[in-house]
Amino acid sequence: MTHRTLSPGRLVAATHNKGKVRELKDLFEPLGLEVVSALDLDLPEPEETESSFAGNALLKARAAAAETGAPALSDDSGLAVTLLDGAPGIYSARWAGDPRDFGVAMARVEQELQDAGNTDRSAKFVCALAVVWPDGHEEVFEGEVHGQIVWPPRGEKGFGYDPIFVADGETITFGEMDPDRKHAMSDVERILKTADDVFGVKPGAEVTLEANPNDVMRADLTGLRSAGVNRMSVGVQSLRDAALAFLGRDHDADGARASVARAMRVFRSVSVDLIYARPGQQADDWQSELEDVLALGMPHLSLYELTIKEGTAFGLAVGRGQIHPMPDDDQADMFELTQDILNMAGLPAYEVSNHAMSPEHQSVHNMIYWQGGDWIGAGPGAHGRVTVGGHRYAYEAQLRPEVYMANMQALGSGWSDAHRLDATAISQELLAMGLRPVRGIDIARIEAVAGKPVSREKIAVFVEQGWVTFDQGILSLTPSGRLLADALTAQLAP
Repeated sequence: MTHRTLSPGRLVAATHNKGKVRELKDLFEPLGLEVVSALDLDLPEPEETESSFAGNALLKARAAAAETGAPALSDDSGLAVTLLDGAPGIYSARWAGDPRDFGVAMARVEQELQDAGNTDRSAKFVCALAVVWPDGHEEVFEGEVHGQIVWPPRGEKGFGYDPIFVADGETITFGEMDPDRKHAMSDVERILKTADDVFGVKPGAEVTLEANPNDVMRADLTGLRSAGVNRMSVGVQSLRDAALAFLGRDHDADGARASVARAMRVFRSVSVDLIYARPGQQADDWQSELEDVLALGMPHLSLYELTIKEGTAFGLAVGRGQIHPMPDDDQADMFELTQDILNMAGLPAYEVSNHAMSPEHQSVHNMIYWQGGDWIGAGPGAHGRVTVGGHRYAYEAQLRPEVYMANMQALGSGWSDAHRLDATAISQELLAMGLRPVRGIDIARIEAVAGKPVSREKIAVFVEQGWVTFDQGILSLTPSGRLLADALTAQLAP
């Protein structure tokens, strides 16, 4: 089935439930959709005469679309209790009476559980979501959340049966849970489950979530951890407000500190991203800032020198003479200062830009790139490398989200480019990436792919200069050689 995308504009929520309307607005309005409810429009509430959640959702959405001439969304959801043979099920709302009183409905669930022997308190929330367009196009989505019934009711943040339902892996009811937590939990769980279903995920695999500080402060981190995330990377970029403004970030230094502290209370492994070698930055200032970052106590740091590319906002500003990039020699001095400070702090480099307190905190994900492994990039702008039938392919996804989604729906793929790499391209990429980790790379592997040798004469010269080491076939950059990584790679490429 080809899915249709909702375009920005009016979306009618075919419900008279104020709680549901509030959650739907929170979900859809950031996407450019103006959510108006059947209650706002004084639409009649159709009788739910179907025998399934999907049927009732469609019934209500069809009626709202016909009345308004606008796309309409409706859900039908309910609580299915195992010991009660799936009741109240599609009659969940009717158990609340008229006028609806879910306090009465929840009490009835508890009483019937007791009457049935109270031997099994498992249950599930079932939800069917239907979208109907005025031209008759219809789509239905269904989902389930499994959990347990608790008593007495707890929390006032949800609606319906939320106060007596605790999802598997959670300790609080849906009635106690913030909407953001429910949304994040379900999205992440769905993504990870799909990845496991399609590809298989090894037990204990690293699952890293990258987030900006403001997102860290808004998100329910405990819910994300329960969903399977076990590592967090926080895009701090700087602990100086002036630098954050220059970089166009939407957080301040205090918010960055708070976000790292919050992440570290939940996740065992936390990384912080920083950008340095900024225009006008002084070594003393950078040392002070780096010491402030180290005081946060995270076990991993990724530090990147500011790169200014042509055509970007920074590139255009350089062209106008508004900013002046840091000279290469000053960047090299700052890189060496960074290594000295982090070595003293117990976070040595294990890769050109990455430092870890111990091997257990090194990025497993990034190591796949550096060792020339396969990876699948999904989503707008993603890059990937995959080996199929003995051949290695590079692909790139569409950058613009709307184009990516349209291609996924029409073609089943969001790729904008995919091509087979030849031996020269593979060997050059393998060398460039393989030299980045401190452990280096086996030259025999490069030569096997390229089909020709890497110059031992050049290697000998670079060893003499103190830029590389070459031991038992493993070529590695020295600390001074890391400053020349790109140039050395170009010279050694077969």
